[in-house]
Amino acid sequence: VDASASLLLITLDTFRADHVGALGATGDPTPNLDRLADRGALFTRAYAQIPITGPSHMSILSGTYPWTHDTMANGVAVPNSVPVLPEIARAAGYRTAAFVSAFVLDGVFGYGRGFQIYDDALLEPKGVHDLSTLRVWEQLRVRFGSISEVERRGDHTVDDAVAWLETVDPDEPFLLWVHLFDPHGPYAPPAPFDRAYYDGDPRDPAHTTMATATGVAEYMKPSLAGVTDLAWPVAQYKGEVAFTDQQLGRLLGRMRDDPRLRDALIVVTADHGEAFGEDGFYLAHGHSIGLDQVRVPLIAAGAGLPVGRVVAQPVGLAALFASLLEVAGLSVAGAPVSLFAQRDGGPDGPVFVESLNQVGVAMNGVFARRDLYPTDDRDFWSAGNPNGGGAYWAPLGLLRVEVFGARESAGAAPEVRERLDAFAESVLAERLARRGSRPTLELSPEQAAALRGLGYAQ
Repeated sequence: VDASASLLLITLDTFRADHVGALGATGDPTPNLDRLADRGALFTRAYAQIPITGPSHMSILSGTYPWTHDTMANGVAVPNSVPVLPEIARAAGYRTAAFVSAFVLDGVFGYGRGFQIYDDALLEPKGVHDLSTLRVWEQLRVRFGSISEVERRGDHTVDDAVAWLETVDPDEPFLLWVHLFDPHGPYAPPAPFDRAYYDGDPRDPAHTTMATATGVAEYMKPSLAGVTDLAWPVAQYKGEVAFTDQQLGRLLGRMRDDPRLRDALIVVTADHGEAFGEDGFYLAHGHSIGLDQVRVPLIAAGAGLPVGRVVAQPVGLAALFASLLEVAGLSVAGAPVSLFAQRDGGPDGPVFVESLNQVGVAMNGVFARRDLYPTDDRDFWSAGNPNGGGAYWAPLGLLRVEVFGARESAGAAPEVRERLDAFAESVLAERLARRGSRPTLELSPEQAAALRGLGYAQ
């Protein structure tokens, strides 16, 4: 791996792993991602540490798990006590810039720490804002003005990122983070992607499948008014995936065509997936750590990485922190092992994931999870109802096992159960110990409304 290489981190919001061609999707929705996988490393069992946008990105940027960085929801200020990748890179002489596409990653929440340029300008005037008078003015507009836009389309974000790349000094390494939000609901892909995966009338009364959809996110419902065919929003989501891949191709093409940028490390992943009926939820995310929501694409290429490598071991996105530092020739005490140091046939996990009501562990060919159901006063936690084949009763809840590959018997392996037991108990203990001790960020009514518009606040 080339040391001191420039770093391009691309995060795709709400992007299911099974919608990537290289991971088995049909219809070729992601040709650009697939080509990147061909010239780099494809991780077939990558997991987000939490299926919520802000906290998942905090795990990527800090290399820590949610129970360490203590950011379990959107709209929560990220802690200054946890070192983050852009701070370390900037201190080492890297130029640092980020271009994000949703208000949930606004700099007011602390995600811009360490970036010289943090472009979260979803309002007009758009453009790159640094920590200057223009940036302060933008924040005043956000706090006291009307927040009519809570996201920007991927082509606009890529336009601004490409414009920044034009300013790159060939002798100065950079860290660039680009976040594309389009697959997040409501799904509204631009033409021709809005009709690419669906024929017919989605409001035809002859359709009845939409009536079976349960647990649909509230922010999705206005866009589904009158829709009777569940296949239509699923097709619209696929259209958003294809549009996002197209914009990804524009950005990757810019990297490929400029000799100054060709040697950079490119990493593409997602913060979480989306539910299409798993666990009884449709067109939503954040409520579960099922595979639909925590299994994500992860592809890395460039900077001397082996070409055509496929890694089947479970990996967590928190490991990206150490991996990117390794390529930059930097290190931090206590950082997890780099993904690029792993080889096929090595240790299999464990990788831990968490949400507000579930915990899980991936190891030994399976992904196991446990429900943690809080009582109404949230002072004590009780077990769930152990119904369903293959489940077993445990003090803290219900274990579900979801199998990858052929080793179905591994679901009952004592070491998987023991790891999950210990993990659940440690998470519970830390949450109870921290209850009420974490400082909160006071949001303006406009900021709270913006989060509600994205489905992240009540």
